[in-house]
Amino acid sequence: MWRFFVLGPAVVSVTALYSSIESLEQVATSRFHAQQKTFLVLVTLASCACFITWVSLAFPSAMTLIMIRDFFGWFGIALAAGRMFGWRVCWILPVLVLIPMLYWGTADAEGKFPWWEFTARPIEDLGAAAENAALFLLGILVYSLTPWRISSVQRSFRKKAASHNVPDV
Repeated sequence: MWRFFVLGPAVVSVTALYSSIESLEQVATSRFHAQQKTFLVLVTLASCACFITWVSLAFPSAMTLIMIRDFFGWFGIALAAGRMFGWRVCWILPVLVLIPMLYWGTADAEGKFPWWEFTARPIEDLGAAAENAALFLLGILVYSLTPWRISSVQRSFRKKAASHNVPDV
């Protein structure tokens, strides 16, 4: 179960973005979003500092390094879930990922974990590092999809589709 302790700080960092005026955030300016990003970075750094301090005191250094690596994957999943479902319930997707990892993500007779189990493999496993990096980048990408960016992309696709339907004169 030590592999999943890192889930908490990652989700707490993203949950800090919740506010009661969430509907107004959809029409917020770029200045608001810049401040929100700064806030997210500061809260995440504080959360990581507290987490790393306590984990390094309680666990061996190899486990601590694995937990630090895994933070980025869980943070990316929580960030994507926060953008999709709302910041207050950003824990939904990480928990849905956690359930199959607990059930099917156990080691085989040789002590090897499945390729998709990014929290259990040793620190020198490049596949686990790549999975964590990919999950982190996916979370950042989904976070950057603000409502106005989504609507502007949809408008540009509509314009292109409409221009292709114009008959030749």
